Amino acid sequence: MKSEKPTPESRMLVTLGKKSDSAVYLLENNDDNEFRDVPESVDILSRQPPELILKIFGFLPADSLSRMSQASTRMHFLATQDLLWKQLCKTRWSTKKHNPLTPHPHVEYTHILPNLDTSDKLAILRRRFIRETELARFSDLESADDESKIESDVVVELNNLVVTTTPIGNANIRVVVPRKCFKWQASYIAAEYDQSREILTAEELHGYMWLYQGD
Repeated sequence: MKSEKPTPESRMLVTLGKKSDSAVYLLENNDDNEFRDVPESVDILSRQPPELILKIFGFLPADSLSRMSQASTRMHFLATQDLLWKQLCKTRWSTKKHNPLTPHPHVEYTHILPNLDTSDKLAILRRRFIRETELARFSDLESADDESKIESDVVVELNNLVVTTTPIGNANIRVVVPRKCFKWQASYIAAEYDQSREILTAEELHGYMWLYQGD
C-alpha cells in the first residue's frame, strides 16, 4: 500500500499530539452539531464554579483544553476564554523572536472585530507590514481610552484595513478563520500553522531585521 506524502499541516499536527485531539484539528473541524457525550468526570467538573474550572483549565495544554471545549456548551464557553489562550500563546511563543505577544496576522478577524481593541488592530497591521505613515492617521485612536469617543469614520476605516489586508490568496500562508473561538485561540492555531511554513513572503524578507554571520 502506497503511503501518503505528509503535508505541512500533518507534520505540524504532530507537535500537538494525535491529529484528532489537536487544537488545530478541533478548531478546523468544529461544526455546529451537538457536542460529544459528556463523561461523568467532566459532568462533575462542569458543575463547579466557573472560577474553579478556569483555574483548573489554566494547567492544561492546548490539545487538552480543546478537547474540554467540546464537552458541553458551558465547558466550551470557559475553555475558549482569551485569558487561557493568551497564556498558552505567551508560553509557546516565548523563544520566537518574530512572534510577539500580539494577535497573529494570519487570522481572518472579520467576525471577531469586537473582540479586538485598537492596540490589537494596529499590532496586527504592523505585523502585516503596513507602513507607519499609513497608520499615522489612527494615532488618536491608539491614545484614546474608548473607541466610541472617536469619530466613527476613523474606526470604520481601521476595521476595514484589518479585514482587507488579511493575506488570503497567498499560496504560502494558511489563514485561520475563527469559527467557535476568539482572538488568542485563533492566534495560537495560526502560529502553529505558520511554524511549518518554509517560504517567506516578500514583505517578510524586506521587513525583518536579518543578522548575517560569516564562517
